[in-house]
Amino acid sequence: MNNGKQVKKIAAHGGGVLSLDWAKDGHLVSSGRDMKVKIWKPDFNPLKELPISKNMITQVAFSHDGKRVFAANWSGHISVWDVATAKQIGTLASNPPTIAARIKWIQNEITAFPDKVAASEKVVQAAAAKQTASKAALTKIETDHRNAGTKYKQLVAERTKLDGQLKALSAEGDVLGKQREQKQTELTKARDVLNKHNAALASMRKEHQQVENEAKKMTEHEKSLVANEDKVRKAAEAKPEDVNLKQVATKAKADLDAHRHQLGLKRNLSKQKSTALAQLTNQQKGPGNQLAAADKA
Repeated sequence: MNNGKQVKKIAAHGGGVLSLDWAKDGHLVSSGRDMKVKIWKPDFNPLKELPISKNMITQVAFSHDGKRVFAANWSGHISVWDVATAKQIGTLASNPPTIAARIKWIQNEITAFPDKVAASEKVVQAAAAKQTASKAALTKIETDHRNAGTKYKQLVAERTKLDGQLKALSAEGDVLGKQREQKQTELTKARDVLNKHNAALASMRKEHQQVENEAKKMTEHEKSLVANEDKVRKAAEAKPEDVNLKQVATKAKADLDAHRHQLGLKRNLSKQKSTALAQLTNQQKGPGNQLAAADKA
């Protein structure tokens, strides 16, 4: 509107647009010769399409707050629609009825008046019956209230008796509470002992597994050293005059002996770890039994 530049071009309705209205929040509503009514967002993208009948809508308009749309067809029928749900919420009469039609409507009302009076009388009778039932219910409530008063006095006496028992139980509970605190302390100590033992057992199990893995690797490597020593020794025996082969064979034998010595040490260490692990596993029963006894106590 300020500079006359086009901001949007919409192919809204095939055959032509018949009506367009713009709400103050920027929404648009349009109708066209394609028998459709469409609501558009402020960014000119489609929002809703109203499911209006096949009659051509010649005029559309928003309400003052933009929450409703009024759509009028060529015959004068006006329908009211909710913008948020796209559902019809009512109709408006564009042409007032004639005087003859009004007189006929009044005559029909007069004719139907006795029936309405009879219906009203039925309502009054039903209300009277309901009142009678309410009075009976009130009488019962009053009786129940008196009985409840008697019951209340009995309960007060019983409560006094129970209060005395509660005081005695409270004193006994204090004694048991102190005993429980002592047992709880013993339980905590027993759990700490078991946790420390379990930690030592886990550490020893890890060390034992590590030594076992190292011994396995050394055993596998021993096989290659044995094969190499056997190969070099046979080659040296075949060529006794070859000094280099003799030296290589000597070194291979020395490497094999040294490796076997280390392997023996590793296996002895593995046995020691295994023995220590078995001892810790066997000793675990002691802290475990102490924890179970403390927990039970």
